[in-house]
Amino acid sequence: MNWALVAFALTVSTVNGEKTVRHVHLSLSDDPTEMIVSWTTLRPLPGIVPYVNYGTSPSHLSEKVRASTVTWTDGGELKRVRYTHRAFLKYLHPGARYYYSAGSANEMSRVFSFFQPDGTRPLRAAVYGDVSLVNGFSIGPLVEAVKNAEFDLIIHLGDFAYDLGKENGSKGDAFMNALEPIMAEVPYMTIAGNHESEQNFLHYENRFTMPFNGFYQDNQFWSITIGVLHMIGISTEYYLTGRTYEVQTQYEWLKNDLQTNRGKWNVVFMHRPLYCSSKSPSGCNGEENTLPRDGKFGFPGLEALFNNEGVDMVFWGHEHTYERLWPVFKSKPFVGSDLHELLVVMIICILTKRSPNLSRPFDLAITAMSCSRLTTQLI
Repeated sequence: MNWALVAFALTVSTVNGEKTVRHVHLSLSDDPTEMIVSWTTLRPLPGIVPYVNYGTSPSHLSEKVRASTVTWTDGGELKRVRYTHRAFLKYLHPGARYYYSAGSANEMSRVFSFFQPDGTRPLRAAVYGDVSLVNGFSIGPLVEAVKNAEFDLIIHLGDFAYDLGKENGSKGDAFMNALEPIMAEVPYMTIAGNHESEQNFLHYENRFTMPFNGFYQDNQFWSITIGVLHMIGISTEYYLTGRTYEVQTQYEWLKNDLQTNRGKWNVVFMHRPLYCSSKSPSGCNGEENTLPRDGKFGFPGLEALFNNEGVDMVFWGHEHTYERLWPVFKSKPFVGSDLHELLVVMIICILTKRSPNLSRPFDLAITAMSCSRLTTQLI
């Protein structure tokens, strides 16, 4: 595999040798004919409007759309100010390839491209979580795969950079720079993990742009539909940070969203697992698992809702292992002929890209719910 990054002979504006248009990335809205382009600058644009030029030819970016700007200040010692710009590209044709450049009259990014997802074709998605540049062994292969147009969508299940706000946000800047060749070419959908709770989710909320859920613009819960596949991102971190009101709002939104999309394949993405057979002392039976799974007063549990409203598949991260489970409900696995007894089919991916070698990171006794585990070297 060629791990070298492609060198693009394009000119972008720089200050002191550094790019001023940074962290260009894509995400989907709840409209299948839209694409969101987001990017960051480290200085304001007084009197200048940020925008995206785009079109179906790299040499003729005939369309132009203005971007909105949010100013935010890191809570670290240096109080660094960053500016996030967001532009919505509308009326795109599913399956078509578009080229674009983001910036302003001061500077523009190089030209990137993307394919608008097409619901009539099979969807090729990469789903992973818990990624940093330290031991980031998957980043090189992901860059290569994106360059070869092998993915239509990427979903990151939380825990970015360890952490986005560390070192006055420099850790997050480096992470976003490193993943730009991925995120600027393929829609990059995100879920908040426990490491994003630093500074009250400041960096997560301002660095990414997820579909608006009708209640909060915090990127914590959202849904999109591509063809017959309905994908839902939800927050387990509302539970673990004691946000009762947000938990209840998300729960009612999720219930309505699932009922509205009952005829589709419903797939949920979240950070903390409801089940696993991890070697940790709690074994996914600690409060961080049981609270979102079973709930308690003021915190409605998710497992019964998944079962009652016909969720077909759930992906989660956090445990830094890879495992697929049999369909399971209330700790009971359903294998073979028992499948008809269960409305929800849970196929759980718990994966890490932080450790190059997994040598039995699970309990020694294989649990009945465990279908498949990765215990050899990660690729």
